[in-house]
Amino acid sequence: MKSWASIQQSQGDLTCLNNPLPDFSSRDLIEDPLGLACLFMKRKWSFEDLSNNPIKKLRITCTIKRSQVELLKDLVKKGCVEDNGSEPVSISTFVVTCAYMWVCLTKLQETTVSQQISSADDSDELSYFLFAVDCRGHLKLPATYVGNCTIARTVAVKRSALMGENGIVVAGKAIGREVMETYKGPLKGAEREIFKSRHPPIMVSASPKFELYMVDFGWGRPRKTEVANIGSLGSLSLFSIAESREEEGSIEFGLALAPHELDIFNSIFHRTY
Repeated sequence: MKSWASIQQSQGDLTCLNNPLPDFSSRDLIEDPLGLACLFMKRKWSFEDLSNNPIKKLRITCTIKRSQVELLKDLVKKGCVEDNGSEPVSISTFVVTCAYMWVCLTKLQETTVSQQISSADDSDELSYFLFAVDCRGHLKLPATYVGNCTIARTVAVKRSALMGENGIVVAGKAIGREVMETYKGPLKGAEREIFKSRHPPIMVSASPKFELYMVDFGWGRPRKTEVANIGSLGSLSLFSIAESREEEGSIEFGLALAPHELDIFNSIFHRTY
């Protein structure tokens, strides 16, 4: 995207690029001894089954300010210290803000989805959070490789823990540990089952590191960026994350909610922390 914008601004002059254009697209170098490609396709179909019944949704954008991000980091750090730091945990902006949204959307599910599927006690049921990891470096592909090469990493925590007083700390430590695991190899454990729950998993799309609000095609920075498929997955809980256009260090979330969920989510989002 950034290369495209630079070429547009320079009216097609490729010398504007610091690096040569990505021109390597062959997948012959990608080895798949575990047969993950077939497994991932089956999982894709399972997600499509969950999204068979599209729901009319409205897009909203909510923001966590830089000062609030720092408070979330301090909160998770404190929780790690109290645990004597037995395991390394990444406490990044991505980790703590995704933890916040995981808790908020789990609470939203509790007030909406749970009432529809069952009234049974599900306090020991797991809540699943999924985020994507870039595998190009791990697979030792050329720097000029063009194309997605991502894998979904899964984090699981008891719903009761997320709903509790320290839910954000629990979520932050769980995501932070999983991020640390990806440094050992993002494909490790990829063959395991993604989730087994009556509740849809919660997923995040994009990343603040993409810096989409800095992309300029020659007519200025974008006023608003959106992830196109937000809201297209039926009952699945998917949100996007990006850097804020208004304040450096702030985070912007994009969601698509059913009309009856809007007031409930706004109430949860503003009182969770």
